[in-house]
Amino acid sequence: RVYRINPNNNQPEVFATGFTNIIDIDFDLFGNLYVLEYATNSLLSPDRTGALLKISPTGDRQTVLMDGLIAPTGLTIGSDGNIYISNNGLKAGQGQVIRISQVPEPSSILGLLGFAIASLGVAKKSKQDLQRLTD
Repeated sequence: RVYRINPNNNQPEVFATGFTNIIDIDFDLFGNLYVLEYATNSLLSPDRTGALLKISPTGDRQTVLMDGLIAPTGLTIGSDGNIYISNNGLKAGQGQVIRISQVPEPSSILGLLGFAIASLGVAKKSKQDLQRLTD
């Protein structure tokens, strides 16, 4: 389960359910929650296929990626708006970082404006981040 704090009474409430093995979460600039599952079946299953799920602020759910996710161990949404996932995180010498390019949500002019403002000046930083990933 994923909980959120109700702003009216400051109490935790269930926001989303139905996950198997949550290993990490993050939010994008549009308020979407991204949930990374380590294994979609079970920790007891030999199948370590993971999943990245997107939950909108209204609770709508979408599977963003499953193919190729094997025992993913970390998730972050970079200042460039892209999603970065550490994959094969438990296999020495076989780990990798996957980048998923994000497209701004066109349904909101304010969302696009926020994305554009947040993206200003991050090109240099993103280039440095990517250089670190390849070093």
